[in-house]
Amino acid sequence: MGDQTFQSAVAGAVRAELARANKKPSELVDVLGLTRPTIYGRMSGAYPFTTAELEKVAAFIGITAQDIMLSAALAERFGTDRPLGVAPLSAPSRDAWSQPRGSFRRRRLS
Repeated sequence: MGDQTFQSAVAGAVRAELARANKKPSELVDVLGLTRPTIYGRMSGAYPFTTAELEKVAAFIGITAQDIMLSAALAERFGTDRPLGVAPLSAPSRDAWSQPRGSFRRRRLS
């Protein structure tokens, strides 16, 4: 497991927890005392969050930093790069609207 993957997982967890709390990433400017581009760099996973920053973000959201780390661990465990073991749906029939032969006959208007 690489550092870049973990950074991305933590960034994704922060985005998810912000969304759950109905908060916007731009609100972190005042909380963290960082510029908007720096915050968006952290949110994208390009640069790692420090422990102090994660604690401030967690306090702002109303959770603990451990909750963010647990969320990140779940993201790594159930990431999209792994197959989920879900069987694909069967292929649809050639014409989903086709009817059996003779099921519909025209009425003759007399």
